[in-house]
Amino acid sequence: MAAALVVSGALFATTGAQAQEQVQAEVETQVLPGESPELLAAAVSKVDGPIKRSEVMSRAMYWVNKDVPYSMYKTYRDPQGRRYRTDCSGFVAMAFHLSWSPNTVSLPTYVKRISWSSLRKGDIVGTLGSGTGGANGHVVIFNGWANKAHTKFHTLEQRGGVGATKHVRAVNYRVGSHVAKPYRYKKVK
Repeated sequence: MAAALVVSGALFATTGAQAQEQVQAEVETQVLPGESPELLAAAVSKVDGPIKRSEVMSRAMYWVNKDVPYSMYKTYRDPQGRRYRTDCSGFVAMAFHLSWSPNTVSLPTYVKRISWSSLRKGDIVGTLGSGTGGANGHVVIFNGWANKAHTKFHTLEQRGGVGATKHVRAVNYRVGSHVAKPYRYKKVK
């Protein structure tokens, strides 16, 4: 993948790898060039406070649109500048506007189990709880059903080797011996 940038009549070509390096550089620095003041002011929720589903989805799309790379060790800014770990649970924490980035083991503190038929945009699906730390767990944000039979669903997620992305998953997907289940953030409105 290549892109071109025209500046004062000069043509500069960038490859997908160069673009990825730029995003990686942003991950590792405090300053993001070209941030939109409107987007930075868009948060309605307070950290650890109640949040609307539309804001959860908007915050998640912020990272998807930035193509934030996946890492269990690095962080990236939310629209207001707070930093979150760039793995799957850090992505969910950022979308929920939590004060920190819990992992898949500690995330259940913030959510409650729901039925598959109760899922709404902004809910999560994951392998959470004991034994799901590191690569043994995964969590995604539900973004609607992908088929009429409700056996597949659209996600927003941080995926290893991919980064922040949209994806389609099957109901009851597995991570090792753990089966994914649906959850709702306790403070979602």
